[in-house]
Amino acid sequence: MQTTAKVRNVTGGRLSKHRRHAVLTQVTSVVDGWWDAAYLSSGGDDQDFPGFTTGAAKLAEGDRQIMTAAALPDGATDPVAVRRSVALDILAVHGRAAGVIATVALGVHTSGDTDRILAVRGLLQLSHDSGAWRVFGYDVTATPRVVGASPQNARPQKKDSDKKKGRS
Repeated sequence: MQTTAKVRNVTGGRLSKHRRHAVLTQVTSVVDGWWDAAYLSSGGDDQDFPGFTTGAAKLAEGDRQIMTAAALPDGATDPVAVRRSVALDILAVHGRAAGVIATVALGVHTSGDTDRILAVRGLLQLSHDSGAWRVFGYDVTATPRVVGASPQNARPQKKDSDKKKGRS
């Protein structure tokens, strides 16, 4: 499934259409890389946080129950993305993007004992460093629910750590 991505807002200054598109493409690639490595692949290695700064990756490693497929319930198999969405708020200075807040939403359908959807939502803070956009902070939630359950009847498997904020 392809990620739906858009630039929602540019503040601080002007940013050409060409630069907006470049930032959108590059940041979406960073987000997709994280989702693919952390939630949609076999995972379980040091590569779950591509595109993260060293500090943010270290924090996210401590938040594996939210930031990776470890958030999936026991017995869940065959993760497939059913929603991939990114919306960017860009800070522009002197005609260049200086920082980005990406509002992200990933829906992961799993099979197994019970069909479930894992809803991963939140904000990623990115800066441009050494020619690449890197995640340096995040505020992400991951909530599993049974497919077909109404919101009133769904019983998400929440833990005290279901919402994590990380910043390096």
